[in-house]
Amino acid sequence: MQRIMNILSNIIQDYPTVKVHILSGDYEFAKKKLNVGTVDFAVIIGNLPLSNYASLQLPEKDTWGVLMTKDDPLAKKDHITAADLAGRNVLNSQQAETMHYFDSWFGNYKDQINIIGTYNLSFNGTLLVKNHAALSLTLDKLADVSDESNLTFRPIYPKMTESITVIWKHSTNLSAVAELFLNRLQASIAED
Repeated sequence: MQRIMNILSNIIQDYPTVKVHILSGDYEFAKKKLNVGTVDFAVIIGNLPLSNYASLQLPEKDTWGVLMTKDDPLAKKDHITAADLAGRNVLNSQQAETMHYFDSWFGNYKDQINIIGTYNLSFNGTLLVKNHAALSLTLDKLADVSDESNLTFRPIYPKMTESITVIWKHSTNLSAVAELFLNRLQASIAED
């Protein structure tokens, strides 16, 4: 996402009258917004159906892991296994839960991991983690894990990564600003 925010920042600096509207949601939310034309682009995470959309996959990958407080015993580990989550309260991404992302990763521990709920915005799950109510299965870099924060992130093992893809409607004539964004995004990827 940082690549996209850098491009948006540069466009705003170059064209001060440009306005952006950044919305957060899952794949279903993104599809609805694209299909009714209320957004030009959506950024989706994971290997999802794209046949109805034009798309551009970013070179970056997102890594799944567990968000916890720094004083949680699991914070001492380099990575988290499904066995580590047995008997623990865990929040899961609504999209990951609906699409069964973790079923094979949970393996024999699926019934021992207490999925207490889902979130569609990582920040909301973070609040329960801060209160020691649950751990959260989430993607890296979605929560503040700085030195000032009481939170930390550990990747899961075996490692699970997700692709990041920008999508837009095939049949849409993009505005000049949307074309500018897409051109700069393509140039940024070509530079890598």
